[in-house]
Amino acid sequence: MAAFSLPVSSAAIECNLMILQIESQSCIVLMLRVAISAMTSMSIPREMGSRLGLSAVTMP
Repeated sequence: MAAFSLPVSSAAIECNLMILQIESQSCIVLMLRVAISAMTSMSIPREMGSRLGLSAVTMP
C-alpha cells in the first residue's frame, strides 16, 4: 500500500506543479497585457500634458 501510494502522490505533485506553472504564466501574461495597455493609454495624455506644461496628467 505504501509503495503504491508513493508513485501516485509524486504524479499528483507533478501534475499540480504543471498546473501551477501554467496558471502563473497566464497570470504573468495577463499582468503584462494590462501594464502594456495602461502604458499605451497613458502615453498620449502624458505627452499632451508635457507639451502643455501640466504636471497633473503624469502618472503617480
